[in-house]
Amino acid sequence: MSTKRVLKPADESTIVQSHQKDTFIESLITTKLRDVLTALRGQYFTNTYPQEILISSKILYLALTTLRNKRTLGEEYVDVVYVDRKNKSTVKLHQRLLFIISYTILPYTLSKISAYFSKRNDSEDDNENTNILRKILRKGTLSNAINLITDLHLILFYFRGSYYQISKRFYGLKYALAHEVDKAEEKFRQSSARSYRILGLVLLFQLMSKGVPHLSRLVKLYKEPIKSEIDRETGNKTSGFEIKGVPEESAMNAIDLSDPKILAFIPDESRKCILCLTPMVNPSCGPCGHLFCWNCIFNWCKERPECPLCRKACHKQSILPIR
Repeated sequence: MSTKRVLKPADESTIVQSHQKDTFIESLITTKLRDVLTALRGQYFTNTYPQEILISSKILYLALTTLRNKRTLGEEYVDVVYVDRKNKSTVKLHQRLLFIISYTILPYTLSKISAYFSKRNDSEDDNENTNILRKILRKGTLSNAINLITDLHLILFYFRGSYYQISKRFYGLKYALAHEVDKAEEKFRQSSARSYRILGLVLLFQLMSKGVPHLSRLVKLYKEPIKSEIDRETGNKTSGFEIKGVPEESAMNAIDLSDPKILAFIPDESRKCILCLTPMVNPSCGPCGHLFCWNCIFNWCKERPECPLCRKACHKQSILPIR
């Protein structure tokens, strides 16, 4: 009489080890792909599209492994396989395909949407006629909501295991051990599970302390239109002040390094911005000392707060104009 073998679900430490191994392999592929694109298209191209290169590397890696129903190097390293939610059969092709899309393309799309509304927040002033949804998106609430969902999912993983990525939970890609578990491994699994539960509690308390300001901010956004309506009806003036007389950017005197007499101490080979490949206008530098056009480096740091050359941290508020 034959008995059906039931695979044991993988524990938290095993899943994390697999993910770390795959992340390392993805970084290697990204480096190789960046080197190839640099040779073909130049350094400016790879500096302009770092996210796209990273996403392409992930898609390539998963297409050669998960999509073909083959194990990744991380999964082979810890000896795990995909099973469905009930731990009875393997996952289907459409589940693997949808997982790859939601794991790679969807986060990239959401980040672009969030960045778009963040730019709108920088370039527009809030007014009483602004749609509430647009206010929420422009004030970064979309990215905060995504981070909150991600943190809650991570806490659930630390307590329950099974799904490390949200997309795997959504499409039912569950890890199971492909080998028999001996007593020593079972003891280690129980010990690591307790450690991850403690980590989950710490993360839960941290999330609760961080969530209060965001919740009050969201409530304030919903109250703003109501307050504006009351002010219009009662004739009260809204508190605050308005800055007037700020000159347009075109009316300001720009420092253009196409003129060799301006900032002559900067050598000729360093007077072009590597981002726009033209003589710098209003040269500015980050903490690392590399020079760029003010607009070029400021817009770059909105997307990636790091120097395009050396990758050191460079936030918008740390950019210094050269005079």
